[in-house]
Amino acid sequence: MQLGDDLRALVATGHEDGSKARTEKVDLPKEMRPRLTMGEDGGEFVTSPKAPIAGEPAHADLFAEFDLDPAQWRVTRMNRSRRQLADGEWRENFSVSFAPRPAGEAARANLDELLAIVDAHEPTKLDPVTGDLAYVIAAGDMQLGKPDGDGTAGTVRRWCEKIDASAARLRELRAMGRQVDRIVLAVLGDCLEGVNSQGGKLVMRLELTITEQVRLYRRLVMYAVQQLAPIGLPVTIAVVPGNHDEAHRIGDKQATRGDDSWAIEGASAVADALELAPEKFAHVEFLFPGRDELTVALDVHGVRLGMAHGHQWRPGQADKWLSGQALGRTPIGDADVLLSGHLHHWHSRQMGDGRLWIQVPALDGGSTWFRHLTGETAPAGIVTMLVGEGYDPLRDLAVL
Repeated sequence: MQLGDDLRALVATGHEDGSKARTEKVDLPKEMRPRLTMGEDGGEFVTSPKAPIAGEPAHADLFAEFDLDPAQWRVTRMNRSRRQLADGEWRENFSVSFAPRPAGEAARANLDELLAIVDAHEPTKLDPVTGDLAYVIAAGDMQLGKPDGDGTAGTVRRWCEKIDASAARLRELRAMGRQVDRIVLAVLGDCLEGVNSQGGKLVMRLELTITEQVRLYRRLVMYAVQQLAPIGLPVTIAVVPGNHDEAHRIGDKQATRGDDSWAIEGASAVADALELAPEKFAHVEFLFPGRDELTVALDVHGVRLGMAHGHQWRPGQADKWLSGQALGRTPIGDADVLLSGHLHHWHSRQMGDGRLWIQVPALDGGSTWFRHLTGETAPAGIVTMLVGEGYDPLRDLAVL
């Protein structure tokens, strides 16, 4: 006889002495035996015997015993019963009645479990070491020559004060441990009031001629260079044209190229001047749109900054405009952060998967026309923030 036959014979006969093998049967009362009854309108289940526990068990744990989805079912009634077995040990069961959840009803959370999360949480400490970051200063809508509010004189003072405040903010961030190694100054258009707005009918209100507006704008850009360049970090000054900056327009019938802009011309003159002193300004560069373009895009530390004046889209539709740019595979269509001006008030919106749109306040003295129309005004300001791969640009954002 083979070994396999010996084993089969042993199993068939029970023990080696010939006695039959016996399995002890635990005689549980019927009401304590685990079972499930379920129909379309609900049902009831009784759990297997458990050691007594303190408090009410989580409903999700009870459903898990019979592989029921707590997102689809809800508990309508629950009873618990205890019995002492023959060996003296206590066991308890839960009798649970359940019904389908109404359409759209969320599963109820267990409050004790939520409170336990709070009790177990350890305070989070933010790491001041953040990696390579770029410091972004975004400003727009000076509209030099505009008489509204405190006029051009007020705008000039605000530009100088906000540039000073931006430099102070950078020193503050570096003292906090932010590893900033680059500065980006985004000039977002409408630097001049120009003569084309509203079909040219505002010409008689201007405080300055076009040549005077351009000369003053050049001096303000130079002031920013003089304050930022001595910090010693590479500086990029990116300039985009606005509708007020257009060099030439005749009504709605004739318009010049998109890049034919006094904002571009004034900043280009400053760039030319800096080339005469490379020992002082070799680390300062300018970025302008290409031929007939209105936007620029700049990659800094793994983040794409997109800059546009904002007159390309209807108010509140920057997301729709950016979607079209992405569909057209334009450079700005890949922007992680979109900077714009035009509407003269601070606004931000998170869009899509991790994209951020920031609309900066204006630096002019306000709009008498808008105040007459609505009674509203908006505070002037400049926006600063830090950007870098994996770094939340909202963490250190400030409106100055």
